[in-house]
Amino acid sequence: MNHELRITILAFLSLFCFYTTAQNLTETKINTFFASAQHAQNDNETAAINDSISQTLQTALKENGSFEYPFDHCPFLGKIYSSDHKLRFYTWNLPLSDGTFVYGGIVQKNDGTFVALKSSKTYKPTERQQVTVNNWYGALYYQVVAMKQKKTTCYILLGWMGNNDLTQIKVIDVLKISKSGRMTFGSPIFSNEKRQTLSRIVFEYSAQYKMTLKYNSKTKQIIFDHLAPSNPRMVGVFSEYGPDFSYDAYCLKKGKWTYKPDVDARNEE
Repeated sequence: MNHELRITILAFLSLFCFYTTAQNLTETKINTFFASAQHAQNDNETAAINDSISQTLQTALKENGSFEYPFDHCPFLGKIYSSDHKLRFYTWNLPLSDGTFVYGGIVQKNDGTFVALKSSKTYKPTERQQVTVNNWYGALYYQVVAMKQKKTTCYILLGWMGNNDLTQIKVIDVLKISKSGRMTFGSPIFSNEKRQTLSRIVFEYSAQYKMTLKYNSKTKQIIFDHLAPSNPRMVGVFSEYGPDFSYDAYCLKKGKWTYKPDVDARNEE
């Protein structure tokens, strides 16, 4: 091995070790913040910790190669790529004294640039409003599906929100990115069971139950538990809602996600 090649390899290894060590320290720092949130004296302190997590992560994402860095040692930090591997979502939450949560989030592009999602107060989004990155409602996204719409790409988001002690929320949302890079949540591409055109679909149900909500890449459907109250007299009281062992779906037809009742989930796998 010639002298110049040896120097090049050593320089690369030194840089790699430095980068890995720096990211490991970042993970340790983030984990320390999550641990301290469990012992926060009040909600203001929790909010400050949430900001610290966001700032620490943003600093780490400015490093070259961060889009592919696994952050495997941060179990409380949600990390998920979009189906086309062009976006990466980082989301997390911290508990507040009233049983609700404060959320944080960052959307990173595969070119390394990123946008922080700001949520000063968590809220249940309506099904018609458009949401910007500066008034994000707060959610943990666990599936992100790229789809074409009018020659542009948008992203279907499946997420969960811990609403309060009585109910929780799951959401089907859509993220659109303008040519200038502006990100917005919500777009009128959903048609519900009443044939209403909506910008997102929101499910609220009892905190005691689990709800299935997932995208099936084979059938290109969003499949979910049908929710119903335990007592017919409790219609509209979402703390009484849970799965009734039937399944519905949203199917993509002519650029719009259209409601389809009573699908056989066994045949949709």
